[in-house]
Amino acid sequence: MHWRAGRREQALAAFRNALESPKLSGEAAFTIGNHDMSLQLWADAIDAYAKAWDLGRGRALLRSAQAWEALKEPKKALANLDEAVRFKPDSAEFLSARGSLEARMGKEKEALEDLTRAVRLAPKDPDILVARASYLASRGKPQLALEDYDRAIDAAPDSAVAYNGRGALRANALGEIDKALLDVIKAVELDPKEPGFHYNLGTLRMRARLYLRAIESLDKALDLKGPAARILERRAEAKSLLGDHVGSRQDIELALEKDPKNASAYFTLGSMRLRAREYEQSVRDFSQALRLDDSIAAAYERRGQAYAALGRFKSALSDLRRAAELEPGSKEAWTGLCQTRRLMKDPKASLRDCDKAIELDSQYGPAYLQRALTRLNLKQHPRVIEDIDTAWQLGTRRAEGLIAKSISHASSRQYREAHRTYLQAVGMDPYVRSPYIGFAPGHPEGDDFLSAIVDLDGRMQEDQRDPYVFVLRADSLHNAEQFDKAVLEYTKAMELDGMLADAYTGRGTALNAQDALEAAQQDFLRAIELTPDDAAARIRLAVTLTMRRNYRAALSELGKALKIEPHNAEAHLRVGNVHYFLKQYAKALENYALAAKDDPLDPNALNGVGLGYFALKRSDDAVENFSRAISLNPLAGRFYRNRAAVWTHQKKFGNAAGDFSTASLVNTDAALVEEYRRLIEEAESRAAQGKSS
Repeated sequence: MHWRAGRREQALAAFRNALESPKLSGEAAFTIGNHDMSLQLWADAIDAYAKAWDLGRGRALLRSAQAWEALKEPKKALANLDEAVRFKPDSAEFLSARGSLEARMGKEKEALEDLTRAVRLAPKDPDILVARASYLASRGKPQLALEDYDRAIDAAPDSAVAYNGRGALRANALGEIDKALLDVIKAVELDPKEPGFHYNLGTLRMRARLYLRAIESLDKALDLKGPAARILERRAEAKSLLGDHVGSRQDIELALEKDPKNASAYFTLGSMRLRAREYEQSVRDFSQALRLDDSIAAAYERRGQAYAALGRFKSALSDLRRAAELEPGSKEAWTGLCQTRRLMKDPKASLRDCDKAIELDSQYGPAYLQRALTRLNLKQHPRVIEDIDTAWQLGTRRAEGLIAKSISHASSRQYREAHRTYLQAVGMDPYVRSPYIGFAPGHPEGDDFLSAIVDLDGRMQEDQRDPYVFVLRADSLHNAEQFDKAVLEYTKAMELDGMLADAYTGRGTALNAQDALEAAQQDFLRAIELTPDDAAARIRLAVTLTMRRNYRAALSELGKALKIEPHNAEAHLRVGNVHYFLKQYAKALENYALAAKDDPLDPNALNGVGLGYFALKRSDDAVENFSRAISLNPLAGRFYRNRAAVWTHQKKFGNAAGDFSTASLVNTDAALVEEYRRLIEEAESRAAQGKSS
C-alpha cells in the first residue's frame, strides 16, 4: 500500500520488517528484492534475494547476481550463478545468464560452452539466442551472430530486443546502416516505452546524417526517463553535427552536471571541439577524459589528431600508439598512425600502418586514401592510382586524392588520364591546390600541383609530340591561377592537334576564370563540335551561358547533357543553379535533389539542396542539408557560410558565430580573412545583445 501510494520510506521499512517475518513467502521476498533493485539498493536487494532463495525461489539467484555485478563484484555474481546452475543444471535461462557474465569477465571458453549449451536446450527461446548472438558479435563473428538474431526473430517476431540487437550488429559490424535503421525502428514500434531503443535509434539516425530525426529520438529517450547523462551527451553530439553550437554546449554541460566524473562526456566535448578546429581546447578535454578513465582508446586517438593538427607530431605519435595498444583492432588508430608517420617523413612505417588498418577492415576507405598519399611519396604511381580508386569506390572522396592520382598518371606518362583526373578534382573542389592532406587545413609551400608538374618537366620534354603534355602543363598553371600562361599552353596543344577537344575545354575554363566569357563560349562550342557526345563539355558551356545570364540556352545545353548521361549529378546541379538564379526555387530544389540522388556522396549536391530549402523558407531542412555537405567535406568554407546564413536568418547568432569561426579556420584564401573577421565580430555582438535582452 505504501509503495503504490508513493510513500517510499514507509514502504522500505515495511519491506525490511516483512523480511524478518516467519511467515515470509519466497514470492514476497523476490518481489521485495525487485523493488530494491528498481531503486538501485543493491545490498538490500541481495539480502531479499537470499531470503527468496532460502525459501525456494530459484530465480532469485539470477537477480542477486545482477545486484552483485552492479556493485562491481563479478566473482560473487558468478558464485550465485554457479549455485543456480547446480540447483538446476538443465536450465537454459541459468546457463545463458552465466555464459553472458563469463563473457563480460573474459572467460571466453566457459562463456561459449554455456551459451551453446543453453541454445541446445532452448533452440527457439529468443532471449537465449539473443544472448549468444551478443556474445558472437562482441567476439568479431558477425555472420554467426546474424544467424542467431535471425533465428530469434523467426521464433518470436515480436521480440523487440532481437530487432534492436540485430540493428546494432548491422550498423557496427556489417556497415548496413539502412537495414539497421529498419530493425531498430521495428524495435521501437514493438516496445515504444523502452528508452534504450529510442537512444539507439537516435544514434543510428545521427550516423545516417538524419540529424533532426536523431534529436527527436533522443528527446523521446529523455522523456521516457532513460539515463539522462548518457542521452544528453549523445544529443549534444547530434546538435554539434547540425551546427547548433549553443544547444550542444548546453547539453554537454547538463550531462556533466549530472555526472561530473563522466569520462565519456569529456570525450564527446573534445570531439565537438576537434570538429570545430579548436585544437588546444580539445586536447584539454581529451586529457580530462583520460584522467578519469585512461582506458579509452578513442580518446588517445582523437587527442593524437588534435596534437598532429597543432604540429606536435611526437605527442600525436605517442597517443596513437597508445590507442592501438589499448585497441589493436582500431582501424582509426592505425590509419592515424599511417598519416602521422607520413607527415613525419617515415613512409615505410606509414605504409606498414595503413596495411594494418586495411587488414583489419578491407572496406575502410580512409586507410586506402592515406596509403595512396604515402605511395605517392615513394613514387609507387600505379599503386597510388589503384588506392585512390578503391577509396573513391568505398565512399572516401577527397579532391586532394584526385590531385595525387593526376600526378601519378603524369609520372606514368599517362597525360590524357592526368588531365581528365585534374578536371574531376577541380570539379569537386575548385580551390584544391595540392595532394597534401594533413590534420589541419592548408599545405606546405611547394607541395602543390604546379610544382609537381614542373618537377616532371624533363620527362615531359621528351614527350612533346603528345599534345596532352601541353594540356597538362596548362592545367597546372590554371590551378595556380596563372590563367594567361595557361591559355598559351592550351593553345600550343591546339597547334599540335587542332581536333583535340580537351584543349578547347581547358582553354575555355581558363578564359572563364578571366571573365573572357565570349571567347570561352566559342571554345566550348568548338569542343562540342569535335565531341558532340561529351556531356562534360556541354556542362561547361552551360556554366558560361549561366554566367552570361543566357539561362534558356544554358538549360538547353544541360538538357542535351542529361540525354547523353541521364544520371549526371553535376548536370542536375547546374540545372538547379539556373532555376535558382531565375528564382524558381521549387524547380531548383527538385534538380538539386536529383543531383543528390544521382550521387549521394556529392557534398555540392547536398549544399544545393540546402540552398533550395533555404530559399523556400524551410530553414531546418536547409541546416540539415548544409550539415550533411559539411560531413562529407569539412574543409569547404562556403558550406559553413551557408549554414551561418540560415542561423542568422533565425536570429541564432551564437550558432552563426560558431560557423563563421569554423569557416575562417578552414579558409585558405587570404582575401577572405578580413571578411570573416567582420562576420564573426558582428555575429558575436548580436549574440551578446540577445543574451542581455
